[in-house]
Amino acid sequence: MPASKRPAIAAESRVDFVDLAQHCAPQITVETLAAVVSLESDFQSLAIRINSDHRLPEEEPKSRFEAIETASMLAATGFDIDLGLGGVSSKDLVRLGMSIADSFDPCSNLEATAALLVEHYRKAIRQGATGKNAETLMLRAYYGRGDALIGKLVGYERQLAAERARLRFMLGNIAIDAPTHMNKSGSDDREKAAPADVADEKAIGQAPAASSRPWDVFSSGRGSSVLVFSD
Repeated sequence: MPASKRPAIAAESRVDFVDLAQHCAPQITVETLAAVVSLESDFQSLAIRINSDHRLPEEEPKSRFEAIETASMLAATGFDIDLGLGGVSSKDLVRLGMSIADSFDPCSNLEATAALLVEHYRKAIRQGATGKNAETLMLRAYYGRGDALIGKLVGYERQLAAERARLRFMLGNIAIDAPTHMNKSGSDDREKAAPADVADEKAIGQAPAASSRPWDVFSSGRGSSVLVFSD
């Protein structure tokens, strides 16, 4: 749907994180995704992190409009910034087919976060890693924006493991601000009439069919669990 025809998206409602994660990023376990989001944004959908000693101008954004305005200004000025729930890098937006505004949409941000994790996982597999080793490389590379060594240096996978343990019995109580076009179950009301884009789980490891979502690397849509990372 063209952006001009989309309904207002001011964050005025709350949605359960578990529902949102299962709906928008089903290829990653909720526990792993929650740990990433907790470390990257503390579950703040309007989070903006500047990767330098520079601080956000004035106060942190209080609305999606303010977040978009602030992030756009910072990006235009040349700052390296991480955006939204998963701390998606502004430098990754173009290749993911996203705008700065999209990064502050909780569902779009989780889709992008999952896509980056899967991308790093597939790279680790291509390089010969398997099982837990592949997942560890995936997590390290997510922190290092493709460079697993950077993630290793800060012990990112250990930080995530600790966060997973801390959040284990809290996930059901976590809710985040959500756009008004998203209902309480985490579903997007704009897509109710759209046909489902569901991949066959038997296709794991095979080349995915073309997807209308640039970040949906397994063409999983929002209704199937194609790749799951777990303990």
